[in-house]
Amino acid sequence: FVVEQPPICFSGGFDDHHWTRTNEAAQLIPYLLEVTAETVARDKGRPSVIVWDLGNESRWGIGFDAQLALVRSMDPTRPTIFSFDLNELGDENELGRRTGAERPQLRSYHYPGWDRTWQEDLAWLGSFEQPVILDEYAPLFAPCLRGPGEGYGLAIDPGIRDYWGAGYRPFMEAALQDSGCIGGLIWGGFGEVFAIPLDLTIGEGPWAHLPVTDYVRTRDHYPAEPGVYRRGDGDWGIFDAWNRPRPELWHVHKMYSPISLTAVEFNAAGDQLELTLLNAFSHRSLEGLDLRLTGGTVSREPVLTARPGETEHLLIDADPGSEFVRVELWNPEGWLVDGFEWPWPGASAPARETVLDRAERLELDLSEPGTLSISSNGRRWLRGWPEFHILDVDMPHVPVPSPTTDGGEIVLSGSDAVRAPLTGRDWTGSISARIEDRTVVFEYECTYVGSRPFNAKEVGLTLRPARELTGLWWRRVGEWSLYPPDHIGRTTGYAAGLPGSSSTLHPAPTWEQDATRGGSNDYRSVKRAIVVAGATDGRQSLTVLSHGRQHLRAELVDGSPELHVLDWYGGVRTLEGNHPIWSAYFGSGLRVTAGTTLKGRVVLAAGERP
Repeated sequence: FVVEQPPICFSGGFDDHHWTRTNEAAQLIPYLLEVTAETVARDKGRPSVIVWDLGNESRWGIGFDAQLALVRSMDPTRPTIFSFDLNELGDENELGRRTGAERPQLRSYHYPGWDRTWQEDLAWLGSFEQPVILDEYAPLFAPCLRGPGEGYGLAIDPGIRDYWGAGYRPFMEAALQDSGCIGGLIWGGFGEVFAIPLDLTIGEGPWAHLPVTDYVRTRDHYPAEPGVYRRGDGDWGIFDAWNRPRPELWHVHKMYSPISLTAVEFNAAGDQLELTLLNAFSHRSLEGLDLRLTGGTVSREPVLTARPGETEHLLIDADPGSEFVRVELWNPEGWLVDGFEWPWPGASAPARETVLDRAERLELDLSEPGTLSISSNGRRWLRGWPEFHILDVDMPHVPVPSPTTDGGEIVLSGSDAVRAPLTGRDWTGSISARIEDRTVVFEYECTYVGSRPFNAKEVGLTLRPARELTGLWWRRVGEWSLYPPDHIGRTTGYAAGLPGSSSTLHPAPTWEQDATRGGSNDYRSVKRAIVVAGATDGRQSLTVLSHGRQHLRAELVDGSPELHVLDWYGGVRTLEGNHPIWSAYFGSGLRVTAGTTLKGRVVLAAGERP
């Protein structure tokens, strides 16, 4: 469906006061009516258009009275909306005093959570008699918008784009309802940044028509690319400039899914699954959708007939030897409506057990003075002591002064345990290593004694696996049970550790394949909530064992792998005009002040990769 808007923007809002001054607005009204009439006449025959939006982020005036009357006369069948009207409830906004008949039928609000919690905003929006549409909300992280946090943060960790789904999911579940707040339009579909191979100064040359205040040139927070110059507003598109889908697209697909699960139950034997599907479509039954199963068979041929608001019941038997069952509903035009996947109970061993079953017995190797490795059968798995790792949420590209592990001052506790102090500016603490069965356990405790408070985006340990272990594999707990096979957030995956030289002007075929010297976007993206994850050469692996509460980010440094195993991951910038349109959903990171103690535990196994 489409909410269509004529090219009217910022009229009477922000610093444009023409529309609130009668003597200045009169000469502009004919232009307003002309473009509105052209828009409605062109598209009123299109069934996909369901709402006419009279203008973006504007303030009501006499011109909009005329516009509303025009639209109602040309198309009395569709409702209207006036963007942003509930954000401006001051005395100067006369629309707030109008009766229902004198105003558009739908109310509009932008960015819940701006000056109170999003929960409070949704409760308030539900108090109005008219339905409310969030016709601009849930913005994608945009480099260059108001600070360097996102631009440089995305260059370090492309997984921020997958993190977007984690932050907004609880809000979406509450906001996409049938009354009160009835949904919204995500900002935005496509980025508004032009990357060009010419250095054109603001307001000069063939690009002079772009606004002098465009954010990219006045607040350029992109990491430098030789020969690339940017103009425009914000790179906040679900699709990038090359029309390649970004990871956020799948989260949007799932959040807006017209298929909901109301019951998921396995029988006691674990070989039968009972599903209840809710048809959340507003306009069609499930008839005609193609049900596709992998790893299971319906006990009787299903007939999908549920109308909007009704449920469909499925009983699925496990196929012999199948480890998982996947349920997909496809539109007859050939696109996926929604899909779900579950492991058959007991069909395969948990990932952690599988790793431990193949793990070799490890030894602490202190044969090289001042350093530590772990080894088995003559093979060294680690290049030195782990290092304490921390990133500032506001300046992730500026290293936080951090301690180093002093392997020359170790304290032994028998043959299977050792401790080393952390030394250096602003921190005190230690890291210990010990053998536990077939694993090595590293524990760190680090206290900040510096004077500059800051918020941390990442906290953990940096490991340097053997140089040949450049690949990355993982099993993690996802926001969704099913992902596209190449999505960076997929729950099971492998990414080759290969350096590259993709650029904005010369991209890879897919966003996931874009690569720097540190590896591809897929490889460098943080894998949140890992169960197991490791560095591998394809056959052998140095593996982190977790329980879904840690995160892992990999990168290549001079061609060799580094793993950042994180006990804390999250938050958005707090400086340079940060808006709660992000922090209300993602928080502001972990606050670190003088006296803050950070601690964690990393468990490693090594051996054949499952």
